[in-house]
Amino acid sequence: MSALDNLPPQQNLGPDVVLLEMAETAAHRARSLTTPKVLVLSMLAGAFIVVGALFSVFLGAGVETEGLKSLLEGLGFSVGFFLVILTGALLFTEVNVEVPTSFMSLYKEHGGFGGLVPSFLKLWGLAAIGNMVGSFVIGAVINFAHDLGPVERELFLEIVEGKLRYEEIGGANGFLQAIVSGILGNWLVGMAAFLSVMGRTIIGKYIPVFLMVTA
Repeated sequence: MSALDNLPPQQNLGPDVVLLEMAETAAHRARSLTTPKVLVLSMLAGAFIVVGALFSVFLGAGVETEGLKSLLEGLGFSVGFFLVILTGALLFTEVNVEVPTSFMSLYKEHGGFGGLVPSFLKLWGLAAIGNMVGSFVIGAVINFAHDLGPVERELFLEIVEGKLRYEEIGGANGFLQAIVSGILGNWLVGMAAFLSVMGRTIIGKYIPVFLMVTA
């Protein structure tokens, strides 16, 4: 009897299994989800992200220590993404990981994409549109129903000004910096999606989401 036989069962999936899982999920969504379902699920994801963003503002407002404030903002924002993971909502950033993974898997196994290219493109495009619509709708509803306090409003405006700094740079350089910044941010969120599939428990899924989104 080996000492390895007494070890507890593995608490996470290996990277190769995660890739297959994500590929199968994308293919299943592309095949089975109708246009209305994709739009509803993506609008729901956009709404969750707004809730997470607002939660991050409430947690970080009034905190003077920069490191602690960033940690609390990351905790709040990660809640929005974790709701997406738990509910199966469609976030464009997550689809950006699933679809290429499924493309590569189909090509490797079948030497082609199995006629799913139009379905994948529809999933991709509708996810982006639905996310924007959902975020605008829930943002408008929250704005109508609730006023931010002065401390929360100050942090909110500070965050918005940070996002708009590329407009002040202007020109091709400002545009390129905005694109690269978006790539870096979404790369980490994509890693959060990847690592969340790796976990086999609720906590095992949330820890990497919290770490990656906070980063």
